[in-house]
Amino acid sequence: MEAEKDLFENDVRNSMVSCSDVMRERACMDVRVRGGGYRLRNGRYANREDAFVDKYAKRIAWLEFEREKYMRAWMGVCDVLAMRERELRELKDKIQGLLK
Repeated sequence: MEAEKDLFENDVRNSMVSCSDVMRERACMDVRVRGGGYRLRNGRYANREDAFVDKYAKRIAWLEFEREKYMRAWMGVCDVLAMRERELRELKDKIQGLLK
């Protein structure tokens, strides 16, 4: 079995792994950091998905707050606009009544 650029090259060569062509194609070593290479904001180890969820949770919460803020402002503007249109319509009706 060939192991290029591997820290455990001697362990691989001296192991009990079969060196058949099929095993040579399928064999690969996956060396990972113990406990996972990702951490949460509180310092705990986590898998990749949880780390990304934790990373973007604050950003998503901020975006949701901003969306709610602008939605409330939009609804307020729509209420004022509707009130002004109603007043304008009433004034136009009064003017039309006076001109007749």
